[in-house]
Amino acid sequence: MAVDNFTIFSKGGLVLWSHNEVDLVGNPINSLVKNILMEERGGENSYNIESYALKWVFANEFGIIFVAVYQRLLQMFYIDKLLELVKDRFLEIFKNLPPHKRDLPLDDKYFLPRYQEIISEIMQTKNRSQNVPRTFEETQKGSEISKSKKKKNKKKKSQDQDTKLIIKEDEELASEEDSGKEEEAEVEADTQNNKEGEVEVEAKPIPTKILPKAPGPRPKFVKRSSTKTVLSGPALLSNSKKSASLATVQTTKPTKVARVWDDKPLSKNEAVSLEKSFSTSGQAYPEKEEDLDRSSLTFEKIDQLDESSPEELETPEGPSVASRFSSWFSNLTNRTLTAEDLQPVLAQFKEHLIAKNVASEIAEKLCESVLVNLQGQTLNSFSRIRTLVQTSLAAALERILTPSKNIEILRDVKAVNEREDRPFTIVFVGVNGVGKSTNLAKVCYWLQENGNKVSIVACDTFRSGAIEQLQVHSKRLNVPLYNRGYGKDPAGVAKEGIRLAKDRGDNVVLIDTAGRMQDNLPLMQALAKLVQVNNPDLIVFVGEALVGNDAVDQLTKYNKSLIDLCSSNRVIDGIILTKFDTIDDKVGAALSMVYTTGSPILFLGTGQHYNSLKKMNVNAVVNALLR
Repeated sequence: MAVDNFTIFSKGGLVLWSHNEVDLVGNPINSLVKNILMEERGGENSYNIESYALKWVFANEFGIIFVAVYQRLLQMFYIDKLLELVKDRFLEIFKNLPPHKRDLPLDDKYFLPRYQEIISEIMQTKNRSQNVPRTFEETQKGSEISKSKKKKNKKKKSQDQDTKLIIKEDEELASEEDSGKEEEAEVEADTQNNKEGEVEVEAKPIPTKILPKAPGPRPKFVKRSSTKTVLSGPALLSNSKKSASLATVQTTKPTKVARVWDDKPLSKNEAVSLEKSFSTSGQAYPEKEEDLDRSSLTFEKIDQLDESSPEELETPEGPSVASRFSSWFSNLTNRTLTAEDLQPVLAQFKEHLIAKNVASEIAEKLCESVLVNLQGQTLNSFSRIRTLVQTSLAAALERILTPSKNIEILRDVKAVNEREDRPFTIVFVGVNGVGKSTNLAKVCYWLQENGNKVSIVACDTFRSGAIEQLQVHSKRLNVPLYNRGYGKDPAGVAKEGIRLAKDRGDNVVLIDTAGRMQDNLPLMQALAKLVQVNNPDLIVFVGEALVGNDAVDQLTKYNKSLIDLCSSNRVIDGIILTKFDTIDDKVGAALSMVYTTGSPILFLGTGQHYNSLKKMNVNAVVNALLR
């Protein structure tokens, strides 16, 4: 397996173990840390830089990262398996180390043999898979077809069972209806005979003792006929073993007498009616279970009697006090966070960020990165998942908005003036109507206040009125303005203006350009030519704080055009965010622009005055995003 390098390091930057198969050109792992991990892009699967491809996994419970570096031209199908195996074997050793040795690099004699053993296992698996052709079921298409067949069979089996059950129930109902009709016919015949005095019916007492509840599922009751009959009066038949009361059939339902609840003593008739020790025939209920006549029960099937006490039967459904206390106590203990625990909370934060004007793609990537960083961590007692996620998200937002490259314009101006004896050049670019000329004038005022000689070059030779707008600003600020009129080549105008500024001894040259949409190829080619010919020290993108998803598209295509059309591979160096005073707390555009380019926000435009230009407060933006 051609893995050029495998490195294990902590999130604090300590290399715990590293092994090189070949010497690396450059330092791709440092680039990974700087451009991916520190920019909260850890949710991505891989990272390509020059001729290398990098993949990694996290062990968040110990704050460790495992990185494999290999040639990007190679198809390494076993890298994911290698990373997981190395992670498992290394943690087996790391867990048993005393705390004071966990901050020290691991010696090769402890882990290198295990690493080589893992490589051998993977190579053997690879060779076996290459020698033995895969069956159709082992292929991706075969597995999908197999899963589909299983689902269809399972669905069909379920439908067949439902059909059989419905047929069975229909047959039972039909048989019950037939039996009910027969019973009705018999009752009608008996009634007619009783009226004529020819037939007598023996009415046996039906034991009505309530049986205890049977365990398991509740028995199914048989549906009876809707016809109701009541036996009353003496019957006409007698039994040799015991005397029975005679009853005649009546079709009228007896009226129910309301019971009176008061403190008066009961009358004799009331006491007799409340006596339940005897049946309606005057016979006592059987004392033993064997004496019960089970044929009178209306259950289809009784397997066994329930031995539960009445108190248990009357307990309402739901967890008992003991189970609820046990569940509450178990929540106090530490537990390892899983993706299922974090995803609902992160989904809420994603929607919150989108509502704050963060591009949906950026919000999703940011939440994925937080998920990767928190998955596997241990949640302490009395801690809430939402609080942990919010803390981690706030730290991620702060890292993104804090510039990875520090741009100090005043320091750089002085360095260029002294070292190269020429003016420091800044080009302002952006789409139409975002306020490039206005914010160029604000930057000019800020530079003058810091003791610099500034000149302006009007390279917007496309928009009508652009030169006149700059003439007004140059008169108010008392700075020279160079222009050649409309319809001229912007690259040539800029070059001539820089030459004149150098002759005057100016410290800074500010170059205004025409507003152009990111999809306008001719204007993007003209901008790339201006950058290619003049090679400015700073390319500043001016964008609105009001944009959402469009900010990502604008910056991505501007950078792509500059890279593709300029041989020097220039990109956006910094951002000025305008109209920041009009958005209240919807500051998501700042996050979207910084995350897309990795370039810092230099200034925020906060009004219509020359001094309405401020530095961005990272903590204030983070608080506004999470508020």
